[in-house]
Amino acid sequence: MLYSSESKPWGSSFARSALLVSLATRCPHIQKFVCSYISDFDEHSEFLCETICCWSDLAHLETGVLSTRALAHLASLPSLKSLHFKSCGFFSVMHPNSLPTFTSELDETSIGAPSLPILIHCLRNVRFTSCQSVVLRLHDLDLVLSDPLDIPDFIVSISECFSSTLEQLSVEFAGLESISTDRLADPRFVLNFHAITPLLSFSYLKKVDLSCFCASAIDDAMIKTMAQSWPLLEEFRIGDGACWLIPPSLTFTGFVHLIRHCQHLCNIAMPFRASLIDRNSEPFSKTIPNTKITNICVGNSPIDAAITAAVACQLHVLLPNLSYVDCFNWEVWYDTEDPPEEFEHSRVEWERMEEFLKVPTKAAKMKQRRSTRFWVSPESPDA
Repeated sequence: MLYSSESKPWGSSFARSALLVSLATRCPHIQKFVCSYISDFDEHSEFLCETICCWSDLAHLETGVLSTRALAHLASLPSLKSLHFKSCGFFSVMHPNSLPTFTSELDETSIGAPSLPILIHCLRNVRFTSCQSVVLRLHDLDLVLSDPLDIPDFIVSISECFSSTLEQLSVEFAGLESISTDRLADPRFVLNFHAITPLLSFSYLKKVDLSCFCASAIDDAMIKTMAQSWPLLEEFRIGDGACWLIPPSLTFTGFVHLIRHCQHLCNIAMPFRASLIDRNSEPFSKTIPNTKITNICVGNSPIDAAITAAVACQLHVLLPNLSYVDCFNWEVWYDTEDPPEEFEHSRVEWERMEEFLKVPTKAAKMKQRRSTRFWVSPESPDA
């Protein structure tokens, strides 16, 4: 059976609470339930948690804050495949042997929280031994910025909460696109390699989205280690979630490492310093071109006008079907402030580079059409 709420979050009311209580007895075999509510944890949400504890056939649940008891019940359900909920920090510190542990194979999980400490507290008090995809959301940017932003502790909590068989990991900060410009150089958002280390054992990852962090501290050697640790990557996003004012350490060499070691990549979004590279040297000479990627996002990657054409040639060799490069347009994000000079310069050069890319791409397509048109099958009478 399926029960779904209105598209907007529910507010508390006696009638709604009574309806939730009645669902437990009237609809004991519900398999899919979608119901979000406005407040974090009140009498209304408590009624909902009690109702959820009465269902044993749930396969998909999308709701608000769950109590420890509700989580423990859901963890015992072999039918559960999809779980989306919020945390508001009500968990008490639990003994590791008594944590709610989800042993059934979940297709997807998402956990939301108003701040990073609350999300970390939640992750430390629940375990998922088999989960394919997880999205972790922080939905109150003001509260996020008012608390210490302990990124290493956050990454450790992820590695403890989920098993190393995880295939997709995404971290989202709601409202990051409207972050104030004085925060764009905030070192608290910087993601360094030490913080990433606990995730390197997750060798089954196909999607990594850490776009909400500033990746300026990640250099070529670090990205090489990450690429070697995640060889199955199909989508990789890091550091492109805002117009960070801290220049990236990563260069074109790091970009090549990523293409070389992650041969299944279809989507890339990360800032790097456009630079020239010796095509006869490693890793460039040992890298197999990726024909699946047609567009990339470079964020606020700096590029010099003198090497724009050369960088376009390098990219075309690595990504022969690349035709579109997305870069930050400061005026779209911050229409009330003038862009930094270096941002505007880079945007113009990346647009120029995109025009350079179109020339070899069009030539390759014309050559392919020509060869197809004049090709004669060996089985043809004219062969």
